[in-house]
Amino acid sequence: MTEQELLEKVKIATNYTGDFQNDFISSWIDFAKSYMANSGVADKAFDSKGSVGVIAQIITDMIDSGGLTPQTERLVAQFALTYPRKEA
Repeated sequence: MTEQELLEKVKIATNYTGDFQNDFISSWIDFAKSYMANSGVADKAFDSKGSVGVIAQIITDMIDSGGLTPQTERLVAQFALTYPRKEA
């Protein structure tokens, strides 16, 4: 999935549909991906269909609550277990 496709899908999932918010949402997507990568999610997971929901949930929590809810933290942990990093 391209960055533009991810942006469009996340915008729909978060209900931030205006194009004027693309930079705003893109920066939050970068934050969410970084958080997920630091939590052990493999890079290939960001191209999966499931990544959209997890990224959208992280963004929604951060914007609405100023932090991640325990439910979202568990969702990220589960995603990390589904798409683990491969050790060399």
